[in-house]
Amino acid sequence: MTTVAIHFCSNCNNILYPQGRILSAKEDGLGTLNYKCNICGMVEQAETTSKDAYKICVDTNYEEERDIQIDPLIIHDPTYLRKKGVECENCDNDEVIMYHHHLQGIIQSKVTFVYLCTNPKCLNHWVHSNEGEYPEGISDTDDSK
Repeated sequence: MTTVAIHFCSNCNNILYPQGRILSAKEDGLGTLNYKCNICGMVEQAETTSKDAYKICVDTNYEEERDIQIDPLIIHDPTYLRKKGVECENCDNDEVIMYHHHLQGIIQSKVTFVYLCTNPKCLNHWVHSNEGEYPEGISDTDDSK
């Protein structure tokens, strides 16, 4: 795991926040990374300008469905797609949260969704996977919540 240092403003000792500008490939393709103080406005250029400064790594590839880690607070997040009428097999709740997920060993052409029961006492989850198909009532352009 990579650790990231916290930078502090040399003027007022508050935290500096990263600000980036990705340049086009025509310029140099790398971009610049600065740290800015939100209190006094001081800007300091970061030591690195490599592409790695912009890389965010989230490992969502799991060997099997049982390896999926679910944060129980996700059921309170209004940004996730919710679907009514999908019954949990562990309880009588009929609302789930759905999100797209990548599992190793499942062919890339398959669309894989994780269903999560919204009952805080249950939190059962299961995977729906169909080749090239979305679950019933869902499309790649579905905006319903």
